[in-house]
Amino acid sequence: MDTTMVALIASGIGASGAIAAQIISAVFTAGRESKKLAWEQQRQFLDTRRDVYVRYLALATRHNLYLRDFQAKPTDKQMTEFNERCGNFLKDASELLAEMSLFSPEVALLAGNVGDALDRLEIYLRNDTPAELMSLKRETLETLEDLQHGMRTDLGIVAKPGLVRSTLQRKGAS
Repeated sequence: MDTTMVALIASGIGASGAIAAQIISAVFTAGRESKKLAWEQQRQFLDTRRDVYVRYLALATRHNLYLRDFQAKPTDKQMTEFNERCGNFLKDASELLAEMSLFSPEVALLAGNVGDALDRLEIYLRNDTPAELMSLKRETLETLEDLQHGMRTDLGIVAKPGLVRSTLQRKGAS
């Protein structure tokens, strides 16, 4: 073999090695990138769930505090504001519940329980029925805690029972 042929064969082997290295590198890069994309999508989904949960909890907690502080024997103006705020809560909560039910039906059910408890409290305040107000307030707080626990579980967060449940269990109630 003459030197020209050896040079051609050597350069061919070198070029083949470079091409093979690029192919192997592309395969590993594609695998790493698809894992990274899957992780980013999972993280984005978790962030979306967390955002919906936080918005619903904030909305329900604000409404609960408003109802808790609502005065007996309200004026017409206070009653108009009450009806408006309850309507706004229902509208906003319904939108969040619909979104929640798409990714976590179990948590949406717990959130619905909170809405039901707040509805019962609203009815009491609206009609001054003989129901036990403290019992309704406690039920509302318990359903809020159940919801928080369900949301934390869904997000993979380990949590202790809520303050209301812990206090009631220590006192032997519930």
